[in-house]
Order: sequence, then structure tokens, then C-alpha cells
Amino acid sequence: MRKVLAAVCMFGMAGFALADPIIYDNGGLAANPTGYSSQLFFGQPYGQSQVADDFVLTAPNVIVTDIHWWGVYWNPGPPGNLQSFNIYFYNDAGGVPTGGGMPNPEVTAIASYTIPFAAANETPAGPTNYFSYDAALAPALTLTAGTPYWVAIQAVMAFPPQWGWATSNSTAGNAKQGFPYLNMPFWTHIVPTGGTGVEMAFYLTGIPEPASLLLLSLGSLLLRRRQ
Repeated sequence: MRKVLAAVCMFGMAGFALADPIIYDNGGLAANPTGYSSQLFFGQPYGQSQVADDFVLTAPNVIVTDIHWWGVYWNPGPPGNLQSFNIYFYNDAGGVPTGGGMPNPEVTAIASYTIPFAAANETPAGPTNYFSYDAALAPALTLTAGTPYWVAIQAVMAFPPQWGWATSNSTAGNAKQGFPYLNMPFWTHIVPTGGTGVEMAFYLTGIPEPASLLLLSLGSLLLRRRQ
């Protein structure tokens, strides 16, 4: 897991306006990235694969409003018929997401979202066939500080091609994968060649809970009066 960034507030002349800051940063696309299959093979017998990565928010409890991530197409490479993304948030179950060993672990998710392809803002990024994405979570998700969670990002599309969640720079991470069609149960630890694990490229943006917003506003007023 990577460094958690504290919320940053911007205050205006007539009170304050809060821009959604980065509340968790797992790193952007690696300098030499790779991708791991995380795909619901729409209308085909291959079932599904999922990749999940863990995170802990150390800032005050926050409302997660958006998720940003990177992915790659291969087999063959050019972008294909991606219909939507499934975003799943899981509780931790002893160092893995809940639902381990199940064929469909998403039934244990604490929150799930379907993001239409057009709403994911696919944009070329990095090497050929790598792309960045971002999407709003509606409804937004309130999470507890200091609690481990997992997030999985899965493309919904027919094969070919394949789509995978892309890696960030770390080669010693906790990311897990499942692909029952290839005899890989949920949740198998990902071990790359020459490494001990991987971290996936993503970050979360959000806002403090309403009570925190009030405290931040009052703090700003007090600071102004002392100047």
C-alpha cells in the first residue's frame, strides 16, 4: 500500500469551497507496466477474472466520490468492445478480500458500481494500448479510517481482446487475482517474475464527512480572525 494523502481544503471569500482531493494514492501507471486480467467475459463461457488491491485511509473518515485507474488491452492489442466497468469494494478477510474460494466473490462486496464505458473517460496513457480512466461513484461511499478495504476493477466485454488492470511501480505489493476458468481461485496472490507482489495503478478522491467539513470551516474562520 502506498502513502495516503491528507485532504486539502480551499477557502473562498464568502465561506469555503472544498475541491475533492486525493484521499488515497496507490501510484500511477508504472514506467514499465503490465496488466492482469480483470474481465467479465460477456456472453462467453470463460466466466470472469478479477484483480483486487488493498488500501487503508488514515485521514479522518471520508466520503469516496471518484476512482481513477489505468488499464491495458491485449490478445490482440487494440481496444475492443468494452461495454462497462464493474467496481467492487470488499472488506478484508485476513489479508485477502471477502469471498475467497467462491466462483462469484462479488456477492460479498460492501458496495458495487456499474460504470458505462462512455462514463469511464478512456484516454490513451503510456505505452500502446494502455489507457487511463476515471469515474464518479454514485452514490458516494463512506469508509472508516484505519480499516483495511479492497477494491476490484473489472471490464465487462467479450473476448477478444482481453483487458487488464495495469500496475503501478511497486513490485512488492498485495494485489490478488482470481480466474477460475484458468484454475486460479479467488484470491490468489499475484507474484510477477523477479518480484514478490504487485500494486495496481489507482487513486481515490473524496471529501470529509459533513461533521469534518464543519470543523474545517470553523478552523478556517478562527485562523482568519487571528491574522
